[in-house]
Amino acid sequence: MAFWPPLRENSQKRDLWKHEWRAHGACGGTTPQVYFNTAIKINNMLQKGNLFNYLKTSGIIACNSLSFAKKDIVDAIRKVFVQLLDVYLTCIPIDATNKTHVYLSEVTLCTNLVGTSFISCPIQATPTSCSSGARIMLPHPKPQCHDPKMDVMALVLSHQDKSA
Repeated sequence: MAFWPPLRENSQKRDLWKHEWRAHGACGGTTPQVYFNTAIKINNMLQKGNLFNYLKTSGIIACNSLSFAKKDIVDAIRKVFVQLLDVYLTCIPIDATNKTHVYLSEVTLCTNLVGTSFISCPIQATPTSCSSGARIMLPHPKPQCHDPKMDVMALVLSHQDKSA
């Protein structure tokens, strides 16, 4: 359960596991143990590279001043995994007023039943929240680009200007 701890207050440790099994695992024809062992194996494989690092190799970086087309993000993921791989991107609004940009919140990669190889995800019945026209930003606790507001020299100069 260390891989998927509960994120909601007052939720039981097994609530998320139950939800994931019911929503995604039960229709796969395996047991819960096989499903979660496979998920952990894939998670370990992905953690070796970290998706942010994979995307960075294609110039897709987390930065408050950069945004990307959906196609560019999907192409970057395909470079790392499988060239013809279809993936799902899920996005969330930045705020209620921003109609042109969204945050990337989830990348869904699909595997074969036993989790030994990535396959194209089936066509989604409902459209994703990452419309092809929206510009996508990658949120990150530590942005990976240079932000002039955080430049030490700029802060020193700003401080000196105020004291003069």
